[in-house]
Amino acid sequence: MSINIYTLKHPLVLNWISYLINPSLDKINKAELLNKLAIALLYEVTRKSIDVRNLYIKYLDFINEIYLISGKKIHLFCSDLTISQIITKDVTNLIPNLTVYPVILNWYNNLWDIIPNYQFFPETIQDNNIIIFEEELHAFKVSTIIKNILIRKGDINNIQICCITCTHHELEKLNNQYPNVHVYTATIINNYNI
Repeated sequence: MSINIYTLKHPLVLNWISYLINPSLDKINKAELLNKLAIALLYEVTRKSIDVRNLYIKYLDFINEIYLISGKKIHLFCSDLTISQIITKDVTNLIPNLTVYPVILNWYNNLWDIIPNYQFFPETIQDNNIIIFEEELHAFKVSTIIKNILIRKGDINNIQICCITCTHHELEKLNNQYPNVHVYTATIINNYNI
């Protein structure tokens, strides 16, 4: 089975991406664009995983229908602290039961490793939806996070990866390691344009 890749083709997302790749973009505008793109990507990822239940309350002369969201938790792991800070406020207000966990990685001996003193993984994450969010997809960084998740979860079901940009090469590396994951991205950049 091969990796599942979903790209957002909404006109606003395409417009934001074209602004984001502009080299003269200042930091404030870049942070604003990253926030918008993150919300669009996370909306797309959580759209299918949030269960809505109908509650009907019967009165004497009419029936009132109320929509309730299930209490299933969603864990969001992000190794980019800047992105984590940018999206945390808006995303936690928009998506119920979502918790953002910053993941601090260190490059040591040609490997990515999570710094143990700054590890914010929850104790148990059974039967919960898991989202790994990156600005740019790096397969080895993501695989380090997935390995730590698998220690607590045991299976790779319900793990989705969100990234604003990715390359074909990184997608191939990720496919070789974890062919069953779902990747949501705003754009796939050609390897030679980097």
